[in-house]
Parts: sequence; C-alpha cells; structure tokens
Amino acid sequence: MAENRFDSGEALAAALADGKLRSDHQYTGMVKASDKDKYVAFAPGSCDSGWIDVPAEVIGKVEVIDQVPCREHSHPLVRIQFKLDESNPLHMMASQLIASANSRLSAIQPGHLATASRSATSGQHDLPSADFYWEAPSDLGGCGLAGAHLTLRSDGSASWRGVVNSIYHNDSYCVTLSFLNSGGRELFAWPRFCSQTLWQGLQVWTNDNLTFPQQFFESIAIVNRRDHC
Repeated sequence: MAENRFDSGEALAAALADGKLRSDHQYTGMVKASDKDKYVAFAPGSCDSGWIDVPAEVIGKVEVIDQVPCREHSHPLVRIQFKLDESNPLHMMASQLIASANSRLSAIQPGHLATASRSATSGQHDLPSADFYWEAPSDLGGCGLAGAHLTLRSDGSASWRGVVNSIYHNDSYCVTLSFLNSGGRELFAWPRFCSQTLWQGLQVWTNDNLTFPQQFFESIAIVNRRDHC
C-alpha cells in the first residue's frame, strides 16, 4: 500500500516523484448536526458558508481536534476520513460535493494576508472585550492555521488562539498583526509572534500574554494578519 505519512520533507518529495502518494479522502473542517436524517453537515472552510450535507454512511474515521469559535457559538473542528465506494452513486455524489467545496475553499484562501472585522463585544474577566475571527483555514509553505481567534480587552490585555500544523517537523507558524480604525487608518501594529514548534498533527496554539495600547480599544475595528512560516 502506498504511504500517506512521512517523517521528512525529503521523504514526501521522493514519494511524489515516484508517484507513491495516495489520497485517503481525508479532510479537516467543521461539523454540525444536519437537518437531514442520517446526514452530517460538514464545512471545510468558514462556519458561516460552504456547509454541505454528507451521508453518515460515507464517513469513516473521525478525530475531534478542538472546539472552534464562530461568532456567538462554536463548532467541533475535526479530521474526517470518507469511505467512498465508486460503484455507489450516492457515494460518488457525496465525493463530488466534498471535492467541489474543498476546491472553492482553495480559491478563496487568504494566503499571506487576511483581515478580520470587530465582532460583538462580550464580557471576559469582567471587562468589555472585542473579538476578531479568521474562519477560513490558511495554508502557507507547508504550515496550516485554522480557526484563528483574537480577543482584545479594554484593560489592554489580549489573547490569541488557533489550530496549527505542518508537513515538516521544525516549523513554527508566525503572524504579524496590524490594527486599524473603521476608516482603514492604522493605529498600531504588533511585531511577529510565533507558535510552538510544529509537527505533522494538529495542535492548539494559544498566547494569553499579549498587550496593546488600551487607549485604542474603542477605535479598533479591523485587524490585518500577515502570515509567515
């Protein structure tokens, strides 16, 4: 059987050159209950768009990675493997839907630069706060970032959370954030900060020790994120 796990970039490159890399119909995305009986709603991209109803019978192994925030609610982030029978028309229709949804996601990837707007404020630590979500997963040079979430609090403290991975063993996912008002004028920017060292599995990346000039709290409306790997 052809391989689908590799210990190094060199091993992956060799498998690609030899044509030994196989597809196992595995995707990472969000799930929720479907309105259809014996179906699961799956989204490889934003939790607010791109949901498809997948027959439960075509779903194989599922690994729940994390609970990813989406506005005022959240969804499980999973690694899901589909078991598709090419002789079954229902399976083939599901396969086409999944491939189409994943293709649309690839077309809208933010790449090196992504933007988030201010969401509804909420109370954390008895302080007013503002939330910024980057819902569409990003892939950059072998590094992946999913479900990024930044919380700013009125006292100038901030928290960051995301799900990260890499096809290699010695990468880190790094971001540089700039903060703008509603008119698009930059108020200030943070220097680059980075995740822990990554490996070929998904990990939660958190940083609760971030700060910003608290006098800008009410003015921040947009956060631009530039990615580095």
